[in-house]
Parts: sequence; C-alpha cells; structure tokens
Amino acid sequence: MATSEKTLVIGMGDTLRGDGGVGIAVIRQLCARLGDGCPFDLLELETGGIRLMEVMEGYNRAFIVDAMITGAVPPGTIRPIALTDSIATSDTPSTCDTDLGTDVEMGRLLGLQIPETIRVWGIEAADLNASGSLSERVRAAVPRMVEELLQATTSEQDDSESGTGASGRSMMGDENARRALHGSADHSGSAGMRSA
Repeated sequence: MATSEKTLVIGMGDTLRGDGGVGIAVIRQLCARLGDGCPFDLLELETGGIRLMEVMEGYNRAFIVDAMITGAVPPGTIRPIALTDSIATSDTPSTCDTDLGTDVEMGRLLGLQIPETIRVWGIEAADLNASGSLSERVRAAVPRMVEELLQATTSEQDDSESGTGASGRSMMGDENARRALHGSADHSGSAGMRSA
C-alpha cells in the first residue's frame, strides 16, 4: 500500500549556549533555504528524552542535528551518530542520563509511534558557554550540515515516495507551535512554512 512518508527534521539546542545552538541554526538555515516549498516539517527543540520521543510520534522518518562534545575531533566536524553510540551530545540525552537508543526503545514500549527511520548527526562544539553566537568553525559547519540533510532526505524520499507536493511546516522555537505539533494526531503539516 503506497503512502506518503511523513518526515520531521529536528534541530536540538539552546541559542544562549554558544555552539550548543548549532542544531537550531541548521533548522533556521533550512527554513530560509526552502521557504514555502519545504517537503518536510522542521522543529526546534531544547530538550531530549521522552519529549523528543513525543514530538517524533506519528512520523515515518526523523532526522536530528545536535552539538556533540567528544574532544576527539576539531570543532565543526560533522559526524553521523548511531542510536547505540555513547557519544555525548548537547541536548539529546534525557534528564535520566539514558542514551537516545534507550529512549527510543522506552518510547516504543510505552506505545509511542516512533519513526522506523531515525538518523542523527552531531556537530563538534568548541564552546558551550553562555553566548548568543556560534564559534567560527561551528558556524562554517551549518551550511555543510544543511546540504547533508537535503541529500539524506531527498535520497530517502526518492526511494519511498512518488511525491505528493505537500509542503512542510516550521516550528521555530515557539512553544505554542511545539504544543500544536504534540497535541495534534495529524502530523502531515500545513501548507507553507511557519515561523514564530
């Protein structure tokens, strides 16, 4: 049975924590780049854990970007992260110190309709101190991450969709928008982009 794949792209982070806001910066650049023609939903989110599981509910695919802190690679390095990896990211872990894979498993045990496809990228941070801006090398990684997301979403859509022409929506850091996403049983998105 052919159905339209519903895709959510999430930028994790806090714009007041320096490079910790890089996931938000990626989402905002995606929004500016794609405008009303965005074929998937965009969401800014500050916390992980069960909250992350809730916002992904009802989607077929989720793509997540967050700052990571490994100390093993230069700031601005982009790395795919498996759900089973123990790499520390800035916001995806829950307050119970579980990893993302454990949170996904727990969400499914609770009956949440969590996407079958979840892909995560980390961008190595240089500075997570209180600051309203990204460091130079992390800022330079934002357009590269945007391109990687576009390639990932497009290649997977080509494999699973015939194309419906539906536009996505943007939940740009607005708590009312987040509640609208969480509280609605229909996550298919509204026509055009929406920003707070």
